[in-house]
Amino acid sequence: MNIYDVACAMAQTLERAGIEYSIVGALTSMYYGMSRNTMDADFVVELSAKKISDVAAELPAGFVLERQPRFEMFTSKTYYGIAVAGTNFRIDLFCLSDDPFDRSNFSRRRKVQLQGREVFFPSPESVVVQKLRWQRHKDLSDALDVLTIQGQSLDFAYIEHWSDQHGTRALLDKLRSEIPPEI
Repeated sequence: MNIYDVACAMAQTLERAGIEYSIVGALTSMYYGMSRNTMDADFVVELSAKKISDVAAELPAGFVLERQPRFEMFTSKTYYGIAVAGTNFRIDLFCLSDDPFDRSNFSRRRKVQLQGREVFFPSPESVVVQKLRWQRHKDLSDALDVLTIQGQSLDFAYIEHWSDQHGTRALLDKLRSEIPPEI
C-alpha cells in the first residue's frame, strides 16, 4: 500500500459517507508540480450535515480514527487524525472553515485521476495561493514547482487577487521571477 492507495481509499470512504471533500497538501503539490516524499494524506471535509461518526462507520479495516479532534496551531484548523495500521501513513481530515479563501478554494475543486480513480483536488491556482499563505520552506518550494510546471495555464488573476488579500503578492512576484526559462 502506498500513500496514493491510502488517499484513494479515504476518498472512497468519504464518498460512501456522503461527505464532500478535497484532497489537499503535499499530494496536490505533487500532482500539479514535482514529486516529493510524504507520509500523510490531507483532506478538507465539509461536515455540516454529517458527523465524524458517519466517516468512522465507513472506514476500511486498518484505518483507525483518533477519538479526539486536534487543533493545528499553524493553520488554526480543527482536524481529525486517522492512523493506517501496519504503515507509517497518516490521514488528517481538516474541517472546512468559514474563511473566504477556504470557501473559494473548496468551490473550485475539481475531479482528477489518481491511481485510476476520480478524486477531488483543489485547482492548481488554489494550491499556489495556499502554499504562499503558509510560507514554510517546503510550501514555497511546492508553490514554485506548481508555478513552473503549470506555467501560463494558470489563472494568474485569481492567484494575484488572493495574494493581494493575504499580503503575499511580493512573495508571489519573487517566486515568479525564479521560474527557470524554458529550454
